[in-house]
Amino acid sequence: MAISYPAYQLLFNSVTGSAYELSVFLLLPVLKLVLKNLVAICLADLADLIPENIIFTVHFFNAIYLATSMQSASSTFAVSAIMIIDLLGTGMTLYRIYRSSNRIMKHLQQTIGPSIAKDNLLAAAYSLCHYHDKFTKEERTQVQVRSFFPHQLSTEGHDLLRKLENGTGPTFPSSSNTQSMPTIKNVLPAGSGPLIGSRWSTMIQPVGPTKVTSVQVTRTKRSCNVNAIAIAAVPSVQHIASLRKILATLFTLECMILAEYIEFIIPLLYGNYVLMMVHLPSARYHTELTNVTMENVVSTVYMVFLYGLLEVGSFILLVLLLKRGCGMQALYHLAFVLETQMLPIQSKIIGWTLITLGFRVVHFGVDFTFQFSWITDQNRVT
Repeated sequence: MAISYPAYQLLFNSVTGSAYELSVFLLLPVLKLVLKNLVAICLADLADLIPENIIFTVHFFNAIYLATSMQSASSTFAVSAIMIIDLLGTGMTLYRIYRSSNRIMKHLQQTIGPSIAKDNLLAAAYSLCHYHDKFTKEERTQVQVRSFFPHQLSTEGHDLLRKLENGTGPTFPSSSNTQSMPTIKNVLPAGSGPLIGSRWSTMIQPVGPTKVTSVQVTRTKRSCNVNAIAIAAVPSVQHIASLRKILATLFTLECMILAEYIEFIIPLLYGNYVLMMVHLPSARYHTELTNVTMENVVSTVYMVFLYGLLEVGSFILLVLLLKRGCGMQALYHLAFVLETQMLPIQSKIIGWTLITLGFRVVHFGVDFTFQFSWITDQNRVT
């Protein structure tokens, strides 16, 4: 990223003012998508690290270079087009999140009951974790219990995590049947009532009355065993499936909240940075401030601030949708991530800022054109 985005900036500067400006503008979302997938692949086994690393690395670079491109773009149409495309993408994502949150809350109320699901995804996940005695050992492996980051938990929280990790789970009554464990489809066929019309009722019945009685007893035992399995297994499957769905949704929402936060905070910070830097004597050494003076700086960063304010509006809309759709406080979620992962987030922001802004200073940067004009000029003077 420290190479690809500066190379993109060089490409954009070379086509500024030409008919290819919009086309190069549209390469930025493609570059972001490719880099996001690369980072996700590298951190596939570290799920807790994916949101923070993707958002505060890929999205950070994308936001700061998008703001830079908007500042240096000469075509108002190109800037307006990229803003409309970005906002349309954000709107579609918000709509999908709203529908998904509504759908999952209705599903939870139907499968595990309104008393467990309530109207809050976090409360539903917390309630489902208390059904740890219903989870089998195999089902527990489907959920990652421990986080890669240290968190301050209450005594009750520590006890709950230990039970989720070390619980033995339910035990099913043994059956004389030599067949394998019935699946849920066999235990509860779609559209069927009690297990009268199941495949066990199609057995050939003997003629003798004594044997018939014996067979009826065997069938009764098998039916009791199957019913016991159904009572124990179906809630377990429903609870673990609902818990996994909630955790996946919370993971997606965390990525969305962090992305919206970084996409509105970076343009506003960058706009203020340009407004302040133009008043310093060292401004002439910054390539992003070329042809920017105290007289035209406001008109130069106008589109950057406008884009940042539009992203603020989309962030507020996201907060309202999450509150209405799944009862989540997005600001609390954002504060939780920023507080618990303060060190890696701050180190990334400071490090990437120094790199991106350092590339743009003539005597600290890198000349991707390989002309090194300042060295040539110095040799001529000497």
